[in-house]
Amino acid sequence: MEKDRELAAQLDEIGQHGRKLTIEQNKQVSSWQAQQPRHKPKPKLRHSGAEALLQGLLPEQPPEELDPPMPPEVWSGAVELREVSAQVEALTEARKLLSIEIEKARAEYSKQVTEQRRKGYAAVASKVVAAAKNLGDALLAHHEFLDGMRIDGIDRKHLRPLTLRAFGELHEAHSPLLWLLEDAIRKGHAGEKDRPNWRMPASLDIVENF
Repeated sequence: MEKDRELAAQLDEIGQHGRKLTIEQNKQVSSWQAQQPRHKPKPKLRHSGAEALLQGLLPEQPPEELDPPMPPEVWSGAVELREVSAQVEALTEARKLLSIEIEKARAEYSKQVTEQRRKGYAAVASKVVAAAKNLGDALLAHHEFLDGMRIDGIDRKHLRPLTLRAFGELHEAHSPLLWLLEDAIRKGHAGEKDRPNWRMPASLDIVENF
């Protein structure tokens, strides 16, 4: 990682210099285009006699042959720009190669540390599983209590009970708590004994709207 940071710093420094050189190069080209030199290359004229003999068989000469443009001036910074570009390319490729090794090392380090902390996570996960089961049992007791009131014909508004719709129908697979527990079982953080057998006394639409 330290070497990657070193290469990144070099790349940033050289890249800035390269961008300055590129801007300077563009200025030089623009200056040449705006101020044409006095001496132009000679036009490439065909032999008049030969052209007369081949009349109609030859295509017209392109304008750049009859009126050739001036060659661009040699910019003094061109060599340096090529060198900087080569350095940027080398640094970029070096970082790519280094990143592969960093990822390999990171993967191996992560594997080792995970093994060291597996027991600690298992303890934390088991607490989550236990809390989810206890909460589900408490929610079921709450639903059963309210359903008992409904069966007895009691108006719930005087009790002002909790609204637990966010937890869904406890026995359905997509309910948050049951999904969490099923996920824990699939990943080995819980066993079959932790799979609850919750059964709603009635649907939420009935339990929460009597």
